[in-house]
Amino acid sequence: MWRYSRRELAARRVCGRGAVGVVFFLVGGLAAAQTLPPGVLSQQPGAAFEFDREALNGFNLQTEPVLGQPFSLLETKTTVRLLADGTKMTNLEMTRRVRDGQGRERTESGHVKDGSLYVNEVEIRDPVALRKITLITNMKSGQVRTMRAPKPPKPDNPERDAALARMDAEREARRAARPGAPVTETLAARNIAGLTAEGKRTTWVIPSGLQGNDKEIRVVLETWTSPDLKIVVEKTLDDPRVGKSTMTLSEFSRADPAASLFEVPADYHVMVAAADGNPVN
Repeated sequence: MWRYSRRELAARRVCGRGAVGVVFFLVGGLAAAQTLPPGVLSQQPGAAFEFDREALNGFNLQTEPVLGQPFSLLETKTTVRLLADGTKMTNLEMTRRVRDGQGRERTESGHVKDGSLYVNEVEIRDPVALRKITLITNMKSGQVRTMRAPKPPKPDNPERDAALARMDAEREARRAARPGAPVTETLAARNIAGLTAEGKRTTWVIPSGLQGNDKEIRVVLETWTSPDLKIVVEKTLDDPRVGKSTMTLSEFSRADPAASLFEVPADYHVMVAAADGNPVN
């Protein structure tokens, strides 16, 4: 089996996102027909869910930039899994997220060591300059890709809107009739990190025998969202097959971050690409 070096893997993360996205799209389309939890790409009978990290984290809920709502925070995801022999496995992931008043976003990811985040990759989404920047910190290199300008809103069309509403209702009715269809309940608002958060709890019940299980399996997803910031501020996924994952926030601030966080550092070498990914001469 071919093995990539760490440097090659880093380069593939910058240049190979388009191909990965196509795979996620195709697999995700198949998963939709199986009534799987959000963020789940696929599942083979008797196997654990395969999670789409971006959908599960739920950072970008909005389609338009959120203006005048800056923040910075550290997101920590803890996954605990108990094996059949009693062994307890705990995995820790951290991501630092920043947004300024103009709607520009910065996401720092990497590995966790001794409870601290060591940043390997930075992604910047800039709706002001219409560009997306990906930086690999240990190589001091990256890519700047031009973003397409947002399309103008469609004119009002009550007939079209009514038809879409009917289609949505029919789709939800079909989904509710499937075995193991999810049930969602609205939770009372609560305060999280000084923010008012709205909660939802979705429960999937997998009947016995559906996946080789001799008893029914309950999967519970609880999500808390800030309506002001339009981000998920807390999330818990409890699935007996893969363990319990909890996402929480810390180091939270509403101050406007420095503008330099959304620029390419002067000592970085970057490739400039168009929206379709082709290099710009």
